[in-house]
Amino acid sequence: MGCHTLLGEGAYYAPELTKVYERRGPEFIKAMLRDPQAMYPGQRRMVKYNFTDAEIAALVAFLQWIGEMDLNGFPAKPTLLPVAVPAPATGEVVASPERPKIYNQMCIACHSLEGQGGVVGPALDGVGDRRSYDNLVAWITDPQQLKPGTLMPKLPLTQADVVELASFLSKMKQR
Repeated sequence: MGCHTLLGEGAYYAPELTKVYERRGPEFIKAMLRDPQAMYPGQRRMVKYNFTDAEIAALVAFLQWIGEMDLNGFPAKPTLLPVAVPAPATGEVVASPERPKIYNQMCIACHSLEGQGGVVGPALDGVGDRRSYDNLVAWITDPQQLKPGTLMPKLPLTQADVVELASFLSKMKQR
């Protein structure tokens, strides 16, 4: 409560946690609680508390429970514009492929895509032009193996998550 708010109470130094489970999902929360600096190298000031796996599971369950409470719309959901880009040939607006849930929970925290997301990592617009599907799989699986010292952490992703992300990102090409 000294840093975060929960149900509108607490400090305003760090993000509001009432709907964090809905916004980020359990995998992001677990990774953040295990090692905040690995998730946001040089950016976050959250203390690494060395929680046990049982303590992390209990916190995730608590945040899920809080997030499922009927709070009559609190906290308000942000108004986000639908993501669309003009197609060069006809000028009609073409919606981008739907972002995987894991992208919205993990990747968007550091990377931007089509003007939405973080700025810690590089923008992913056109990444499909720069990297092959196989390279994306290798990078997402273990970035340190491909580029030792990179700021991108090895994320706690399943193989299915890696395949889904690589498939999605390989379609992100300049239009």
